[in-house]
Amino acid sequence: MSTPILKTENLSIGYPQKKGNNKVVQQQLNVELNKGSLTSLLGINGIGKSTLLRSISSNQDILDGKVYVNSKELKSYNKATLATLISIVLTEKIPVSDLTVRELIQIGRTPYLNSYSTLSEEDSAQVDRAILLTEITELADRHINQLSDGQLQRVLIARAIAQDTPIIILDEPSNHLDLHHKVALFKLLQRLAHEENKAILFSSHDMDLAIAFSDDIIVLKKEYNTQNKTNSLISQGVFDNFFEDENLTFNREQKRFILSSQ
Repeated sequence: MSTPILKTENLSIGYPQKKGNNKVVQQQLNVELNKGSLTSLLGINGIGKSTLLRSISSNQDILDGKVYVNSKELKSYNKATLATLISIVLTEKIPVSDLTVRELIQIGRTPYLNSYSTLSEEDSAQVDRAILLTEITELADRHINQLSDGQLQRVLIARAIAQDTPIIILDEPSNHLDLHHKVALFKLLQRLAHEENKAILFSSHDMDLAIAFSDDIIVLKKEYNTQNKTNSLISQGVFDNFFEDENLTFNREQKRFILSSQ
């Protein structure tokens, strides 16, 4: 079996507080990302999904444990090198700017720019490709302050694709998208993972779509956390009482949640 490109070892995540105390959100996390695999991160609100994504991408300090990328500790990388390995789309709002869509996507090529900060033919080709893959050609010359939330979300995903890293991490990438674009996005992520051998991790509240498209799933609960192949988690009954709501049940055969009649 191939070595994971990213893995955690007894990871504890959360927030430092005054007087030396830490607010622990999740602990004993032992998860891994593999090239060629699309992995989703599922859990209820406030369970630590965003905290985990920020922690394993060096956007937030960990409380305990270790994160490895290519068998080296995450903290041993400088920012420039890490930017060639991990691209990330977080949920934070970007600052108001007069940049065009194309200019924002070009920022994804920053780790590869020469000393003159000029785009090479390869850089331009990666930007054009990202625009095509995310189906935003008609937005390319528009200013980002003219975009809807859904359009901007697709642009930020395009920027991550243009960065062309072996690991892509996305926090709620289907937020603000309509159903058509949600499905298109998950198909694109699956294609990038399978055909381009990328390790992709995304969190989502679109549970049914995440389960339908993911190869692996990481589940965060208050009592435990686990990771396995999607079908294995289904057969283990992990999703049967996921929401602890008697009106919301999981159908294993259909692989989706069903709202029962009142």
